[in-house]
Amino acid sequence: MTCAIFQVSSDQAREFWRQQRDARIFLNPEVLEPLCQRVDWWLATWKEHPVCLWPMCTTHDGQHRPPELSAYVGPLWGDSVLQSKAARWWNITHCVQQQFLEVFLQRYREFTFELPPETQDIRVFQWFQDAGDGKWQVKITCRHTAVMTLPAAGNEDVLLSQFSRNRVKDIRRMRRSACFNEWSHPDASALFSLYESMLQRKARGAHAQSRQLEVRELARLATSGFGRVVAHRDETKDQFSFVLSLHTSTTASLVLAASSHAANCQGTQAFVQHELLLRSMAQGIRNIDFLGANSQVGAEEKHRYGAWPLIYFRVTVSSP
Repeated sequence: MTCAIFQVSSDQAREFWRQQRDARIFLNPEVLEPLCQRVDWWLATWKEHPVCLWPMCTTHDGQHRPPELSAYVGPLWGDSVLQSKAARWWNITHCVQQQFLEVFLQRYREFTFELPPETQDIRVFQWFQDAGDGKWQVKITCRHTAVMTLPAAGNEDVLLSQFSRNRVKDIRRMRRSACFNEWSHPDASALFSLYESMLQRKARGAHAQSRQLEVRELARLATSGFGRVVAHRDETKDQFSFVLSLHTSTTASLVLAASSHAANCQGTQAFVQHELLLRSMAQGIRNIDFLGANSQVGAEEKHRYGAWPLIYFRVTVSSP
């Protein structure tokens, strides 16, 4: 059989992830599994060669979808497929995705996944909807993120030249301030409390329990080699801002960022964002993904740091 699909272990999934040059951070089993109740790892082979890894998550509320605080959890194609000729690429991706959908629909009945910005071909999913004749539904949603390319380490002036004038003023004002100091080891509960209060100010307070579990694990991951947390607070410890990122060797994903209202008014959030970008540059990271730019306020803020919009797709497949 040309194409075969079967479940594999976390170790096998991790090995496939490590072999792909630009694999996304949330497709690393060491990162994704702590954020879920369970992850089933599925591997597709083409003529007995591994070509695609696809995790299927079960969240803490029992749904088959990616964790709320994640991005691009879906198919991971092998470099051998992405670098092949168009005809071979099409034969493999068309057949493999079709079989994945059939297997998943039978196994899970309803599931959601995301495609990264570099995957713009959604025809297979559209055709799968057309072929269902009402037996299943495929909902494809276009989403936006914001991405920027960092200059080489040491070029802070080049980095600041991409920022809006107001953000540069915020950063310079904070550098002159003696009121705020770096918080070297913020605990997960404090990060969650600040993040949750920010969501409540924006009337987005649903799913607090599952989000608290995810924030706790993200804080642990970010401080154990998979990313970083940059946080600053004032002398009274009542006002602070933080940003949390996870990264691969080439790309940092900004997963969480929040400020107390008073701290944000003083420009602290811009300062910690800038500090995180500088540290990412020093590490040799070249790409920053702000992971979402879908609200008017959120998009405007991310573009003020010089990030440009890219689209990605969220797909939900369900059987009545």
